[in-house]
Amino acid sequence: MKNGTMFSGLTEYKEQEFYDEHPVILLMTPDQNFRVEIFAGYVASVKDNAWDIAMESDVKFETWLEEAKERSCFESEITPAVTDGIVTLSTCSYEFDNARFVLVGRITE
Repeated sequence: MKNGTMFSGLTEYKEQEFYDEHPVILLMTPDQNFRVEIFAGYVASVKDNAWDIAMESDVKFETWLEEAKERSCFESEITPAVTDGIVTLSTCSYEFDNARFVLVGRITE
């Protein structure tokens, strides 16, 4: 959606300066609020594995986390672990047909 809705603000993370000013977001739920430490943001295809939620092993999950960091538009000092809770947010991006901007962070209380 090119009208600025549906998480379009996430694309601001394509710039290192924006990440540096906003490395943490707040996730509010009815039961508890969480800090999410952002560690990667990248452009992906809708056919990408960015939204995989069940990894076959810790090794595959660790590889997924490393690949997210490698693809990131910004540098982050955060090194997520396979034991961390992970949040993935995404929105439309327009680099190519069906592109999405994916933002990934680890949950802390």
